[in-house]
Amino acid sequence: MSQAVRAEVFADADLLGSGRPSSRKLVAERLDERALAGELLGVTADTVTLQPS
Repeated sequence: MSQAVRAEVFADADLLGSGRPSSRKLVAERLDERALAGELLGVTADTVTLQPS
């Protein structure tokens, strides 16, 4: 992975680790988490429900 990609991944992880709803919204705007999870699980995005910890 390039250094730029690694930096973005780490920045997103820091935002998500804060637990703030605004941080989660910022990351969610860049990623379609449900589609990514669905792809990993082999299901469609509409069958995935996300639950913050």
